[in-house]
Amino acid sequence: MRPWIILSAFAFSSGCASISQPPQPPIASDFNSEDFRQRLAVKQNAALKAAAASGSEVKRLFIVGVEMHHGIFLTSLTPYPSDIGLPYHVMPDFVNDDMQAKFLSAMSQEAMSKHVGQRLMCECVGVEWSFHGTNRFFVRQAELRWEQSAPAGDVPDPYS
Repeated sequence: MRPWIILSAFAFSSGCASISQPPQPPIASDFNSEDFRQRLAVKQNAALKAAAASGSEVKRLFIVGVEMHHGIFLTSLTPYPSDIGLPYHVMPDFVNDDMQAKFLSAMSQEAMSKHVGQRLMCECVGVEWSFHGTNRFFVRQAELRWEQSAPAGDVPDPYS
């Protein structure tokens, strides 16, 4: 007699080889619903308050950009620690409305048309944090300035 037949018979008789229920389909979520967005906003605000209260302020140099769907974003000139030396993008959160207005006025069409060929740099003091896999930066202080754009691949490390 073959050993696998004996083992199979033992497994079925002892209940070790019982067949489990098939997995259930995931619960359907409407990610565009107002209810979902409100729950997500509450969670994000709670996470932001916890990050802001941590007291672990850092100073970073960013290039400021704007994207039509997501708004303002910041690109770090120093590589993300776990990456292979690539710059990383973060979404800013502002300490108050005046700080946000400062960024928005600098990124307006009127201001940008005066600085063609330049990039907006931000020396920011704030808290790095993340929410659902998105890198974020809580901007407490910011110094904005326009600089001549560097050629591609010629971005110096400002902290070396």
